[in-house]
Amino acid sequence: MAGVVELFRNDFCDSLRHARDYVKANAAMEPSTNDVLLRARQHNTPIVVWRDGKVVELDPFSLEFGDVREEQPPANEK
Repeated sequence: MAGVVELFRNDFCDSLRHARDYVKANAAMEPSTNDVLLRARQHNTPIVVWRDGKVVELDPFSLEFGDVREEQPPANEK
């Protein structure tokens, strides 16, 4: 039974590591995402995404994107 517990513990620890990496990756991409959306709105160009197995062009002013910050926050506000 100890082998099963150890296997579960290893899988659980791996899942936590992947979750932390996922959160860090999303946090790192957030400022870039804001910048892309802001530029698309300034130049009135579509946002291109992969959705349901297809390339789709989206209106940058769509409610789907919500508000965009005009400037990046200072480093101490992140």
